[in-house]
Amino acid sequence: MTCYLTMTQALDRTTLTRGNNEHRLIGLDLLRCFAIGGVVLSHSLGFIYPYVPAVNLGFLGQLHLYHLGHLGFYGVELFFVLSGYLIGGLLVRQGEELSKVTELKRFYLRRWFRTLPNYYLFLGINFILTGTLMGGPFLWERLPKYSFFLQNLVSAKLDFFLESWSLGIEEWFYLVFAFTLFIVLRRNPKRVNAFLLVGITLYSASTLCRILYANNADNLWHTAQREVVIIRFDALMTGVLAAWASHNYPGVFYRNKHSAAFLGLMILVICYTTLYIPGDFNNHFFAKTFRFNFVSLGFACLLPWATQIQNMLNGTLAWLIESLSRWSYSMYFVNLPFMYYVNTGLFPKNQSSAIQGWCAFVLGIVGTVTLSALIFKYFEYPITNLRDRFSGSVPPKKKLTL
Repeated sequence: MTCYLTMTQALDRTTLTRGNNEHRLIGLDLLRCFAIGGVVLSHSLGFIYPYVPAVNLGFLGQLHLYHLGHLGFYGVELFFVLSGYLIGGLLVRQGEELSKVTELKRFYLRRWFRTLPNYYLFLGINFILTGTLMGGPFLWERLPKYSFFLQNLVSAKLDFFLESWSLGIEEWFYLVFAFTLFIVLRRNPKRVNAFLLVGITLYSASTLCRILYANNADNLWHTAQREVVIIRFDALMTGVLAAWASHNYPGVFYRNKHSAAFLGLMILVICYTTLYIPGDFNNHFFAKTFRFNFVSLGFACLLPWATQIQNMLNGTLAWLIESLSRWSYSMYFVNLPFMYYVNTGLFPKNQSSAIQGWCAFVLGIVGTVTLSALIFKYFEYPITNLRDRFSGSVPPKKKLTL
């Protein structure tokens, strides 16, 4: 029971209280580092593709550096599952309290203070970059659509602020899931299965919609099938359902954590190999539909293990993991525009000069991390902490915010 209480308390912003000090749950921070690392690597490895020879794997063929290119896809999928797990844990503990308007308002205010400031900051940055450095016109007509997360609600043809698609999915998830729970509990505050009912309903509905979208040959797996809001709720709902299981059946959830983690890794490895099957496999039905479900399931299987490893990582390594996790939201926004600047402005010959290629690769990563740390410290962190004032929450003695 002590372990269970610790874990459920830790789900809210991935923190643990140990003695007089507040510590983050390092295992979830580690998963978040893997997620943002996959995204940044997938966007930076292109600088050094020509300069890293293939590795011969015998009968398995050759492993090229570009085979790591889909780490970005996996990184975003892991972010979705983590978001669902953390937000799901927060909401499931509120229980019938969520039937109150004040609680729903508090939830939205805290989410929006956490996510919207950075989003609008980089919406403005991308708008300016498109109209100046990239030589294109100022896209005034697109601002309203992007401001209200309508750019990929029912279709995905983004040619501006490309990374915003995942934020659209997350913001609509926060809005729809919490509001649906509120409505169900409003009608019957004592309904013990409301959380599970809403979770399964949204999971099933989005999966069904993705199946329907897959019938259109123009909806490719890596664009329309991956980026449309209404067909991707299942990724976050996988994390939500994991949070429900950890809250209601902690013994089962944590007892077989190593076996679950091994199963999850096997699922993830198998699904990743299907990304490189020769031929037209990625346009087949499975690749456009249920592969997404299995990838989410694979990451969800890592959660019981990740929430139990806080004593294994200490010192400098723990500090680095915690810091990168805090900066990950800014890193997600920074990396693409900064990589573009490195590619076109600083090292334009990176594909024909090994020196430029390696310099671009190192600078792309180091610059992304450095800029993100500064944005977190001077913009994201101060604004996020304002949510306690406006949401009516009592701040802890020492804040550690993701």
